Amino acid sequence: MGAGLLLQVDAPGAGRGYDRGVTRAWPRDDLLDWALAIAVTVGAQLQRAGCGCQMDPRWLDMLLTLLATLPIGLRRRQPFPVLLVVGTASIAHIAFGFTNPFLLTFAVLVALFSVANHARWGLSVFAAAATAILLPVSFQIDWHYRGQVNLSDLPYNYALFGTAWILGDNLRRQREQAELAMRLTAAEEERSRRAVADERVRIARELHDVVAHTLSVIVLQAGAGRRIAAAQPQRGAAVLGGIEALGREALGDMRRLVGILRTGPEVDHEPQPSLGRLPELVERVRSAGLPVELRTEGESRPLPPGVDLSAYRIVQEALTNTLRHAGAAGAVVVVRYGGAGVEVEVTDDGRGPGSSANGAAGGHGLAGMRERVGMFGGELEVGARQGGGFRVRALLPA
Repeated sequence: MGAGLLLQVDAPGAGRGYDRGVTRAWPRDDLLDWALAIAVTVGAQLQRAGCGCQMDPRWLDMLLTLLATLPIGLRRRQPFPVLLVVGTASIAHIAFGFTNPFLLTFAVLVALFSVANHARWGLSVFAAAATAILLPVSFQIDWHYRGQVNLSDLPYNYALFGTAWILGDNLRRQREQAELAMRLTAAEEERSRRAVADERVRIARELHDVVAHTLSVIVLQAGAGRRIAAAQPQRGAAVLGGIEALGREALGDMRRLVGILRTGPEVDHEPQPSLGRLPELVERVRSAGLPVELRTEGESRPLPPGVDLSAYRIVQEALTNTLRHAGAAGAVVVVRYGGAGVEVEVTDDGRGPGSSANGAAGGHGLAGMRERVGMFGGELEVGARQGGGFRVRALLPA
């Protein structure tokens, strides 16, 4: 075979093209590579000793043979430097008048294959182009020293080195596709986990909003009914009737929420709470003993369902906190329709949330308000009022 050898030359940015992080080399791979390097090195030395070729000076012949074969032990970790050293040593071996044995050509094939397999694609293409250019150069050098060269070996060498590059490039592409598929699968699993977690938070928030308000009113009415039942049986019976009605309403809300989680055409799609049902909410709070004033400012208009529901739930949670924690004598609910969206504001004249509400703020109550407002990029203000009382204000873009 001719002297099909490769000399890798530096190109602008070539050093940056090598990506030593493309393939991870494991200890077992290192052992296999070094075993191959030693076998090729020993075989090349034996070939040189048995061919009867020019070997003087012997030390230079042995040194160049070592440099042209032994570095392939690092072919996975340092593919570009290995190709540079092996190719340079191989062509230098010819330039000093030595005849290259086949195993030196084989070492260059391995180095080119490794660049195509383990380095960046840009550097791999550069190596293939350099091979195509330098193969005739190696044949010219060989002809200068030996006075003859078999030109029919040139196409054969092109096919040989081209096959090595194509095999390495195909393996690299297959590995990258497998890694991409793994990353996509992991990303999809992470998205699924996040979706499940978000859904659990949403369900917990809805459960809290559906149950907490009604139960708070029921507890307050039950306490009032117990106190007046003996002295005023008729009022006590009315209170118990109100408790029964609230319980039925809460049960209906729970059934509706569970129905949302079902699939199939049998789900009963009842209307979700909205600002249009605020009068009913205010009436329930009044029946629990808290005077509430409801005002609407601006021209009422239809809102997106999510915004409408969130605004209702925020008012509901604010009134529930007033009932449970503030000890207020009254509350005011204001709904403002404007060009930027809808604003709801709940104020009371009580002592404020205190330590209990602070705890609730870290739970589903005030935290749920923040989540609802955050979903729409709105604004939430929660805090004490100047002059006493507490204020909750939420602006939802719509």
